[in-house]
Amino acid sequence: MDVSGSLRFDDGFSGSAPSSTVRIFLVDDSPITRMGIHAIVRSAQGLEIVGTAHDGTVSPDDIQKLTPDVMVVNSLSLSKEQLDRVPHLSDHSSRVLPRILLIVGERENPAVRRARAGAHGTVQIRARPDEFVAAINLVAAGYSIAVPEPGPPDSGEVAAPLARSSHWNTIKLLTQRELDVLRAVAQGCTNAEIARRMTVSESTVKSHVQNLLAKLGLPNRASAVALAYEMGMLTGR
Repeated sequence: MDVSGSLRFDDGFSGSAPSSTVRIFLVDDSPITRMGIHAIVRSAQGLEIVGTAHDGTVSPDDIQKLTPDVMVVNSLSLSKEQLDRVPHLSDHSSRVLPRILLIVGERENPAVRRARAGAHGTVQIRARPDEFVAAINLVAAGYSIAVPEPGPPDSGEVAAPLARSSHWNTIKLLTQRELDVLRAVAQGCTNAEIARRMTVSESTVKSHVQNLLAKLGLPNRASAVALAYEMGMLTGR
């Protein structure tokens, strides 16, 4: 899937969409943001933080022992030296390491720009919790997402919105209930959670999911999450 370079599936990714819990290793030197991320993960279905490092000195072998699916790295809390030492952002060996989601801000230094090149996705520090959860799930499922690199200070540059998908006309065929289910799926909700939220049975939710996937010509839930992200269903575009 190609979405104007902002969201794509990595052809070289050999895994598949996670079937259960997405295991997260967090690299963040800020106690406040660590607490916030832990709170977001605890409130989300299917996410779990299995390890935390305060800087980039943790070894790849130690990370591997925890078998994380995604490593979330807060580039804003790390010094340039710490960021350059984060495993996998600069490690191009053949060893299997988790996929990387890099938290970025409005301004970037050379170390952050280097880190972008080694990351599988980026998300703004000002993203809402549901956007953050969607970004983790997308990266874990093999997609790459990226917020545009900021321009020079005071350049007046404004990031262009994501291009509308070829599914834009097709999505109009979805019923309001199917749209609600699609949005809930994109937020990381399970069928059971959606059923409770909509006060219907799980089998009804499953039927809605199957119907919307068929209408949109999508193969699985991960693709539905990607489409919802692209269409701005999680950002209010």
